Amino acid sequence: MLESGLDTLTDLAFVVGLALVAVLFTGLGVLGEQAGFSNLLAGQAALGAWELFFGAWALFVGIYLIGIKQVLPRATTLVID
Repeated sequence: MLESGLDTLTDLAFVVGLALVAVLFTGLGVLGEQAGFSNLLAGQAALGAWELFFGAWALFVGIYLIGIKQVLPRATTLVID
């Protein structure tokens, strides 16, 4: 009984940690996109494009690769079990 509770608690802590990493990457992506658009409007096309690329990459990693592909399936298995 205690072992089952510890397994659930460990899984929950892992899911919460992954969710925090997803939020971190998503926040960095949003900040990168804002900086990229700001630099593009200021006339610095190369720097703006570079920041837009890395902002989009961070959004992709945060939302899709970590959030949808890892956090969502693990969270649903925690709820179902």
